[in-house]
Amino acid sequence: MRSRPVERIGDVRNLRANQFPEDSGPLAHPVRPESYREINNFYTATVYEKGAEVVRMIATILGPRKFRKGMDLYFRRHDGQAATIEQFLKCFEDAGKVDLSQFALWYSQAGTPLLPVSASYDKAKKTLSLEIEQTLAPTPGQARKKAMHIPVRIGLVGSDGEAVEAGQITGAEHEGDVFHLTNRSHRIVFHDVESRPAVSINRGFTAPVKIELSQTKADLALLARADSDPFNRWQAFQEFAMRLLVATARSSKAASTKWDDKFIEAALAVAEDETLEPAFRAAMLTLPGEGEIAQTLGRNVDPHSIHEARMGLMIALGKALEPVRLSLKDKLATSGPYRPDAEDAGKRALKNAMLTLGVAAGGRQARADCLKAFETADNMNDRFAAFQRIVHLHGRQAAKNAIEAFEKEYGGDPLTMDKWFSAIASAPGSQAVSTVKKLMKHKAFTLSNPNRARSVLGAFAMGNPTGFNDISGEGYRLVAQKIGEIDAINPQIAARLLTAFRSLKMLEPKRRALAIAALEALRTDRKLSRDCSEIVDRILQ
Repeated sequence: MRSRPVERIGDVRNLRANQFPEDSGPLAHPVRPESYREINNFYTATVYEKGAEVVRMIATILGPRKFRKGMDLYFRRHDGQAATIEQFLKCFEDAGKVDLSQFALWYSQAGTPLLPVSASYDKAKKTLSLEIEQTLAPTPGQARKKAMHIPVRIGLVGSDGEAVEAGQITGAEHEGDVFHLTNRSHRIVFHDVESRPAVSINRGFTAPVKIELSQTKADLALLARADSDPFNRWQAFQEFAMRLLVATARSSKAASTKWDDKFIEAALAVAEDETLEPAFRAAMLTLPGEGEIAQTLGRNVDPHSIHEARMGLMIALGKALEPVRLSLKDKLATSGPYRPDAEDAGKRALKNAMLTLGVAAGGRQARADCLKAFETADNMNDRFAAFQRIVHLHGRQAAKNAIEAFEKEYGGDPLTMDKWFSAIASAPGSQAVSTVKKLMKHKAFTLSNPNRARSVLGAFAMGNPTGFNDISGEGYRLVAQKIGEIDAINPQIAARLLTAFRSLKMLEPKRRALAIAALEALRTDRKLSRDCSEIVDRILQ
């Protein structure tokens, strides 16, 4: 109804932020779990979000006409029945005349497949070769994995930004640009390619996998500027940013980093390109989240260094983009009564994305515009965006004023106050833990209300990496203690909150030891519900 590319980007960001960590940690399980101790613990991102991606891959393999035919057959055969996965897949096999027996492994094997890809161009032979492997790491209860059927869309982009069409393609079964990876390794050769192109792989995020492809900065800049696939255009920009953020986080030298000029130029090109819809430009200019950066680092993670690196790049972007923001200010203004349509929503998204960068950079005009937006906004989208910016990025006095004003206006609306609690609990900084303790003493806070508990403890544990992972361990102890109290009231909510600890093995040794100690104390000091004991045991196993 608005923007297919922007919706797809949002879905994938959600998958990577919530499901990929689940797949790579002690809570990993297949889309259809083989067994469980407590069924409530399987309302998960793997069952739902990854499960949706698996169905989406079936649509990619069959194509829209045969996929629709398979769905129609499924309803005719099984309407009113408790159908199994096998019955579901059989309908698509019959409708599409395909064998999905290998593909069915997506339902029984846990983990996110990794596809290391190497590309080489032979100028004399005019061929581009892609060496693609697939690996799937061991997960709890599954040490050895079989090769999956992975459908991946691949395209080539020339230095002029135009699509490159190969004369012949060998090495893997394919239909159009969809390549079916069914072996442990494939060597795909594109023939009659006149000059070396940039490789655009897993277009549209065809498969929920991780791609490892070493691309030059020039290739990433080219794809970010010219890839005809909107998702991969966004992905190239994100990969460029991720490369800079990971290197800076590892070095712990964000303050002295000189950010790559090519990346800044690519960001300027995106911001100024009025042929792109505003909502898409907003998505492009939103940097990878701190959790995504941690997942990319994989081990010895220091959340403080990640936060500093991301803030450093936000500041650099904010300074570079401020003239563009000011030049677009009038064009992005929405006139007349509030409209939740695609055009106005896109304008609001880009305006707020650029204003966030400007405020992060400390720009005087940007900060003034943010305060004005908070005071004069005629809709919750703009007002809450401004409120969150003020609380997270402005000075302490401005944040205090905004917090009091927001509560005064919306204190009687419980759902809006949940947003208020979340924004404050997720604000980074050295006072984060004490802020959360103060919020839990607020007259409107109660552990017995699931939404309110999530809005404070959930926002803190899952949306405030530096606060939750404070080097003192106080964040871990606070959350573990409160989970114990909630478990006596609502075991399902307590178990959900516990998943905040699922990636503790990635942390650097001191934080990891503190997180483990907090969980062990929780397990020792309280008689936990079946919901919580299963999660704690699996994390500590």
